Amino acid sequence: MNMALKDQTFLGVTFGEIISIIFLIGAMATGYSSINVRIAELQSKTLYLEQSKNEEKQRFETKRIEDQRSFEKLNDKVDLLLIKNGQVEYTK
Repeated sequence: MNMALKDQTFLGVTFGEIISIIFLIGAMATGYSSINVRIAELQSKTLYLEQSKNEEKQRFETKRIEDQRSFEKLNDKVDLLLIKNGQVEYTK
């Protein structure tokens, strides 16, 4: 019996163990590549979100400046109307 097992091994490892090791290495390689793909996807999404956030900040700032200018123009027109109608009172 001892001789039969020795004939079935290669460097002390049986055929089943060799197959198991090959599958284990394959599973590890698959898992590693899957994790790398997931990390790349997350990096891509993060970059997209950062760009979207920066674009939104820029749009908000542009809108704020436009609104401020519109308010100043409107305020100037109201002042002119009040002056024209003599409704302006100066206080100290």
